[in-house]
Amino acid sequence: MSWKKFASLAALSLVAACAAGPMAPVQQSGADVSDWPAHRSPTRLDPAMETRIANIVAGMTLEQKIGQITQPDVRWITPDEVAQYYIGSVLNGGGAWPNNNKRATVQDWASQSAAYHAAAMR
Repeated sequence: MSWKKFASLAALSLVAACAAGPMAPVQQSGADVSDWPAHRSPTRLDPAMETRIANIVAGMTLEQKIGQITQPDVRWITPDEVAQYYIGSVLNGGGAWPNNNKRATVQDWASQSAAYHAAAMR
């Protein structure tokens, strides 16, 4: 993945993230939601974990943050680029087979997955 390609992808991701932001509330006449149950998460927040997460994010560069929210298709990114651009996840599905081999073996799939995992952990 070239730098220009990465910059374009990052810019598109940021624009999409901004567009997905909260919208102004819309007044709906006649809608009575007083009977609706309040949302309660089944998982309690762990203050120690929340602190750890905040510290990790605070220590990340902008490039790392952008990489973590980017999910390229496995056909268009190499394991080395995953490490170079701090990619958070790689989409693998919808006709993307290891080495473009529709009849790839289980070992081919495992090897491909291991290569991307190793790159992400660098």
